[in-house]
Amino acid sequence: MKEAGKGHGGAPPPPPPPPGHRRPRPWWPGIAVASLLAAWLLLSGRAGQPLGQPAVQVRAAGAGTQAAPLPAALAPLGGGSEGASSSSSKDGSSSSSSSSSSNSSGGNAATPAYDVSSELRTEAARQLVPELQQSAARAALYHRWAFSPAALNATGVPQAQGLRIPRILHHVYFPGVEAYFKLTEDLRSNTRLRWGGTCLFQHPGWQHVFWDMEAATKLIATHYPQYAEMFKSMNNIINQANTVRYFIMHAIGGLYLDLDVECFRNAEQFLADADVVLQGTPHGVTNGILASAPGHPIWEEVIRRIHDNWKRSPKMDTGAQGQLTGPILMTNTLRSLDPPINTVPDGGPYAGRHRLLNSTVVVQPRGTFFVPCQYNQADCHRKLVAERALGVASLAQLAGYHRYSASWMGGNEAGIHSFVGLHAAMCGKPQQCPQIQPCAQPKCPACPAQPLCAPQPCMPTGEQQPPVSGAGAAAGNSTSASGSSGGGGSGSEGGGSSSPPPRPKPLSALRVRGELGPLLEREKLQVGAELGVKAGAFSEQLLRAWPSCSRMYLVDVWGQQANYKDVANVADSEQEAFYQQARKRMEPFKGKAIFLRNLTVDAATLIPDNSLDFIYVDARHDYCGVKQDLEAYWPKLKSGGILAGHDYLDAAEVAARPGNTQDWSLCADGSRHAGAVKGAVDEFAAAHGLSVLVTYNEPAFPTWAGAKAAGSDSGVYDVVVVGAGISGLTTAQALVTQHCSEAQRVLVTEARDRVGGNITTVSNDEEGLLWEEGPNSFQPNDFILQAAVDAGVADQLVLGDPTAPRFVYWDKKLRPTPSGPDALTFDLMSIGGKIRAGLGALGFKAPLPEYEESVEQYVRRNLGEEVFERLIEPFCSGVYAGDPKKLSMKAAFGKVYDLEKKGGSIIGGVIKLIQERKANPPPERNPALPPKPKGQTVGSFRRGLKTLPEAIAAKLGDAVHCNWALKGIEKEGSLYKLSYDTPAGPKEVRTRSVALTVPAYVAADLVADKVPAAAEALKSLDYPPVGAITLAYPESALRADRLDANGNLPGFGQLHPRSQGITTLGTIYSSSLFPNRVPKGQVLLLSYFGGAQNRAVKDMSDDELVAQVDKDLRQMLLRPDAPAPRKVAVRVWPRAIPQFNVGHLETVEGAQRGIKAAGWDGVLLGGNYVAGVALGKCIEYGFTFADQVAKQLKASPKSA
Repeated sequence: MKEAGKGHGGAPPPPPPPPGHRRPRPWWPGIAVASLLAAWLLLSGRAGQPLGQPAVQVRAAGAGTQAAPLPAALAPLGGGSEGASSSSSKDGSSSSSSSSSSNSSGGNAATPAYDVSSELRTEAARQLVPELQQSAARAALYHRWAFSPAALNATGVPQAQGLRIPRILHHVYFPGVEAYFKLTEDLRSNTRLRWGGTCLFQHPGWQHVFWDMEAATKLIATHYPQYAEMFKSMNNIINQANTVRYFIMHAIGGLYLDLDVECFRNAEQFLADADVVLQGTPHGVTNGILASAPGHPIWEEVIRRIHDNWKRSPKMDTGAQGQLTGPILMTNTLRSLDPPINTVPDGGPYAGRHRLLNSTVVVQPRGTFFVPCQYNQADCHRKLVAERALGVASLAQLAGYHRYSASWMGGNEAGIHSFVGLHAAMCGKPQQCPQIQPCAQPKCPACPAQPLCAPQPCMPTGEQQPPVSGAGAAAGNSTSASGSSGGGGSGSEGGGSSSPPPRPKPLSALRVRGELGPLLEREKLQVGAELGVKAGAFSEQLLRAWPSCSRMYLVDVWGQQANYKDVANVADSEQEAFYQQARKRMEPFKGKAIFLRNLTVDAATLIPDNSLDFIYVDARHDYCGVKQDLEAYWPKLKSGGILAGHDYLDAAEVAARPGNTQDWSLCADGSRHAGAVKGAVDEFAAAHGLSVLVTYNEPAFPTWAGAKAAGSDSGVYDVVVVGAGISGLTTAQALVTQHCSEAQRVLVTEARDRVGGNITTVSNDEEGLLWEEGPNSFQPNDFILQAAVDAGVADQLVLGDPTAPRFVYWDKKLRPTPSGPDALTFDLMSIGGKIRAGLGALGFKAPLPEYEESVEQYVRRNLGEEVFERLIEPFCSGVYAGDPKKLSMKAAFGKVYDLEKKGGSIIGGVIKLIQERKANPPPERNPALPPKPKGQTVGSFRRGLKTLPEAIAAKLGDAVHCNWALKGIEKEGSLYKLSYDTPAGPKEVRTRSVALTVPAYVAADLVADKVPAAAEALKSLDYPPVGAITLAYPESALRADRLDANGNLPGFGQLHPRSQGITTLGTIYSSSLFPNRVPKGQVLLLSYFGGAQNRAVKDMSDDELVAQVDKDLRQMLLRPDAPAPRKVAVRVWPRAIPQFNVGHLETVEGAQRGIKAAGWDGVLLGGNYVAGVALGKCIEYGFTFADQVAKQLKASPKSA
């Protein structure tokens, strides 16, 4: 049986008819199209989406990655819009291939991409690839500390969604390179291939391409013929190896690694949310590690520059490879772009995240792939290997190690070779290699910047480094803190307790800044940071007076800066001397002092939020620089922490001093602001409620200080989200990522012992089973994709086949439903039924009544009996478990209902909607999201739906409390007191607002005492029981006519009209939708039973339910002689799905009005009875609900 979840390559479209040709058409399809469109809108829920808008293609789960179509010629940089390469067709029209389409499925009918799976497997490559694979198998032995071994040739591994960079790993090897590098054959075979093999091992499921000279020449000659002569005439093999990698990135994309890069882990975490990823060095970027989506214009500019160099020196054999084709050329290209991607003047860490032509270019800091040493520092290399052997994590935080970086430089051979020999001596045998076991990730703060939390490096000694930022690694020259207990992050406020820590005492007056150290010691604070260290004199003074300090971040760029007229802004040579002095001063404080040599704003990304007790701001003194530092480091400061700084002066006060040569009014961008330090501090203090004291005996350069107090730490939460189902978790996640200023303190409580609500994924790994007992899948809209990105699980998305049919059982046959507006031949409806539906959709129907219609009334009036009985009735039963006679059309299918009101008919409403969207186009889609799935596909995650709520909860960390049962809500002034039963006993929590995302009947009990009318309204909402019955059968149990040509059970599932004598509501083909749900040779079927029209389900035993479902399936899907099923699971939900019956919207709105009228403005109702029952609706509403909560917080007073 074909593996479930595989992509289906589509055939190319048929050739167009000759110009002017028109095929004869029957008269009725136009009307039928209208009827199908209407039914399709109802079934798919797409009435609110633009029609006719092309969808970006993505591969189905497990499909191979395909590059964008190759352009006929390289366009000049900026020749296409938004990073797209454009070419003209013969008829004058233009076509473009954007880099965002790099994940297109094999069904793309555009120009075929270069065949990386077969065409490149030349004979020379075939001889070396087995060595790489054998080496990768050996790598599994001595890389036990990284990941467990995985199958190397894992072509069946599902391709995760979420990366714009294709999962293709490229290596280039041109014979003769050993001679050039003065390496022995033994060194090549035993070292280079072993290291390259580790990268195959760490990237299972990726496509691997090994490029030799023949394959490289063929790529350029075939697809870039205008550059073929240039490539062939290069006499220098290094220039050729350099050049071809840029063509590979442009044509195919993926990850290019030099063969001398050893991979310690999978690179995907460093490639997410980017179109191009480069590796920074002390002097720019390297070209030994490149990653890109195909077609990016950076490569066009690089190739153009190489071509210009070639025209000046055709043989390109001058030996200046770095300038002609290598890393220097790459660095200079980045600096020439608009805007430039530049480095700091002293050649410090070259890293950052940049926007270029509507794309994201990430330059990773040193320490990601690149060894954090200078090229020729053999002692540094030896030290790193020794630290690795001792278990120190200098290498554990890397994704890889560029072993031979610049080994061709003269005079370096001895150092590099001694380093290689040392490594071989220490790690030549598996048992001699250190084994670093994985450690638990620390909890993230409740209100960090997006992304929520980056992975912490795992230390064998229990020590922790600053977490990696979104870029991926700590600065290479930072010193690890030894012997600490990981005191860098405090977690969220209120973690493990009922309220945040008590409010801090006000600061005492300070005479001079030297009194800060004793103050910090008296308060027993532990973690601090100084911005602007210079030679380290004040740092030393602080630490001597502050022995309780466990960690001190020393942040300085130690380099001369542009547009900064300050006496401290001296030449680079003097800055380096200051840096060395600071390090010498910190020698007595080893294990405490952590040097972050970087711009202060960039270094802030390396420090966890809510982790610092003390911050001293003394870097730049212009208004812009001080303001940036205050804003960047405020989230890092704990509540009760002390924020201080030096030189509380404005520009005029500085300029008035005798002999002054400084100008603090000049900002880095060239603008001017007279406020300087004093102006920035005063504005910031006023905006954040910070009470600032100034030293009273330092008139020349006074110090200022204040405690993060009052509104920042009042013992009160901004919002408590009650309920950790998907609605509550999505709301909390949206609050901390999009409304952090309003919702700085968020708490999520859940009465059960787990998060996720009705999402219930269960697995039996021993038997290869994974199933859902609640919701089964979702339609992957942008809200779900955003939630997955924010939670860090976008790469675990899996999608069903968008062409998979849905079936309805009618007249003793499973019949496919219409899959789109052009499906005219489906046999579920008669021609008369289609015509009736089409006429109604066009407006030939009774007018919209004044009363609220049920779904049955609306559909019968607009589309006729057949659409209702054969499509809508089973859809309502299967999705809502509801009764269409009672379900409200306006509440359950509001977007379709609005079409008739908008345009007089369904089709008229669609036309109006299209016109409105043309006049007011939707905002630009977030480029960080995975490409939009094509068609009516459904999604899940590799390990089931629970992946998302568990990931969100992990990101929120200590802000989430399970086993907290809310017993009551009381109003206390402007606050709300929540009383809980917890495992630690009764708890009380005070908050400015409460977001109730629990079921309506639970919310009713919570407000019953104070708002009885609202409670009565909420209790009136109906939640009928539903059973989820999961059965497994052998494939041989299926009827032959239900299988496709490959022996698969095709389709999403089936629905059953009640009129057909089937009691089961519907059945989902779980094993056909997603991979790895059932062992090979079996099928997994999830059936739903009960609902509003069959409430007896709650009284039936498991065996009775299994017997009834099996009986129904034998009438439709199974052979009569099929063996008995295996009962995988039976789950009955006594109160399952809220019914959006007639009057539902008014009931919910009335309850919320009643709560507000009682003076409880800060108690807001959310959850699936407000949002909608579909999983995607709940997630979408989570973002909307977060907006409502933030709006309410803005309008409510902050506690004193």
